[in-house]
Order: sequence, then structure tokens, then C-alpha cells
Amino acid sequence: MESAKDLAGRVAAAAAEGREKPGVVEKGRQSLHCEACIDVGSSLIEHFL
Repeated sequence: MESAKDLAGRVAAAAAEGREKPGVVEKGRQSLHCEACIDVGSSLIEHFL
């Protein structure tokens, strides 16, 4: 990184790319939820399979 301005530009570009692919964030959230359920031994994840 050359400067804080460079970092801000890179963050803005990454955020714009993320807004173009909203399903990616949802899939990640769902995956983390499933992993948390498995970790606690819950059978509540069956509807995600």
C-alpha cells in the first residue's frame, strides 16, 4: 500500500464487486450457520441440505 487513499480505493472497489454478487455473501452466511449447528450437534440443519 502506498497510502491511506490507495487503501480506501481498494476497499471501495472490493465493496462494489461484493454488491454485484449478493448471493455470494448469503451462501457464506448460510454455510457458517450450518457449521455452527454441526458444532453444537443440532439436527436443525436438515432443511438446508
